[in-house]
Amino acid sequence: MHRTTWQNINAIGATLIISIMPSLMPFTSGIEVLAVQAKSPQKLAIEAERWQQFASDRGGFSVLMPGKPTETIEPPKPQSRAGETRYFFVETEGGKVSYYVSYIEFPGLPSQLSVSEVNTLLNAARDGAVNNSTLLKESSIILNDNLGREIEIKTADGFRTKARIYWVHPRLYVLMTRTSGQTFPPASDRFLTSFKLLKTQAQKSNINSPQAPRNIAQKDEATELYKEGSELYDRGRFQEALVKLQKALEIVRKNGDREGEMVVLSRLGRTLDNLKQYDRALEVYQQALAIARQTSNRQGEGIILDYTGRLYQNTGDLAKALNFQQQALEIFRQINNSESSAIVLGNIGKIYHYQKQYDRALEAYQQTLVIFRQLNNRQGEGVMLDYIGTIYNSQGQYQKAMDFHEQALTIFKQIGNRRSQAIVMSNIGEVFANLDRREKAVESLEQALALFQEVGDRENASITINIIQRVRQKR
Repeated sequence: MHRTTWQNINAIGATLIISIMPSLMPFTSGIEVLAVQAKSPQKLAIEAERWQQFASDRGGFSVLMPGKPTETIEPPKPQSRAGETRYFFVETEGGKVSYYVSYIEFPGLPSQLSVSEVNTLLNAARDGAVNNSTLLKESSIILNDNLGREIEIKTADGFRTKARIYWVHPRLYVLMTRTSGQTFPPASDRFLTSFKLLKTQAQKSNINSPQAPRNIAQKDEATELYKEGSELYDRGRFQEALVKLQKALEIVRKNGDREGEMVVLSRLGRTLDNLKQYDRALEVYQQALAIARQTSNRQGEGIILDYTGRLYQNTGDLAKALNFQQQALEIFRQINNSESSAIVLGNIGKIYHYQKQYDRALEAYQQTLVIFRQLNNRQGEGVMLDYIGTIYNSQGQYQKAMDFHEQALTIFKQIGNRRSQAIVMSNIGEVFANLDRREKAVESLEQALALFQEVGDRENASITINIIQRVRQKR
């Protein structure tokens, strides 16, 4: 790529911050946040009927919106190489929920950019959207072979925004749904997933690749294989997950999909780590990390550094584990990703726990618990409560340990996570064993075993059987 193109892209970064920021301002001034009241079926039906497809021939897209949108047009900005900007938005529930789509034209950029250059544009758009807000989540997405990002933001005034950003030459598309509530209404995903490119625009690909456009059927197959592999991984069926993920990796590599390759490699590394194939896992992580850095994917880089730290923790090299986790934490704090920061901080707490630095571990867990509660992340909250319980168990404070484990168990029952329930029941069993209450210990462990078997987690089921035998033999 010529230097002038990079200069164009860098100049565009400032334009994106200025152009995207208005969408984060409340569309209605002085919004009064009211308690959400239950709606009658009749009212829900009426609201559903208002949803309609909005299409912009000029913008080359269509999307479902809850009513006819208001349109705002900004003229070209020659000094920043930006063309016309058009905004479309609709408010519902008295201004408490807003739906917004816009596009900015950049006719001066080449029709084909490298993955790294596209990611530079997407990073600039993300930074423009986040600005002084807090980035809660970020993930890479693809629309018709065009790279994009999905982000979730919380502003200082308490509003939450979920957004999707796509680069499709010559336009940057931004979709946002914004709410004053703690959770997004189901219609938010309906809006975001309904976005489609019109025929002429859909034929374009934003990536300069010798294989572009890629084989869409193959891409869909890779996505399905990755999804199946991830589901098997989540259920603890790592050998079966490995087969699916290796097939997905073959396809994304054949298609030249570097971003997809990084994502698959990351999950493949975690799978190999759980299978205790540490050398292979480390090699896979190094490949994924190289791609993340080449494509300027800071979120991906932080995730892989975190995963590498976990690997070294599993091999007992706690010094290296801590080093990688601290690198990951620094990146996530730099990009204002609170949720990823919390996850890594919790992993750092685990390292201190293994080092028997209980006070430092407890401090890390408590800090993480605060963040997860602020984010309304119930799964993360439950995990941290369980971890704090294990600290107190290690310190011999068994009643405190039991209190925290039971809080965690309540959460996991509420959200329906059976595998996490099994883990907590196993930890409760260990507390009873330490109290020399063997019958209660075996009872808890047998409940954990049944849950592990139910979800197909064979490894933890086998471990739990051994613990039960050890408790029964204890005199």
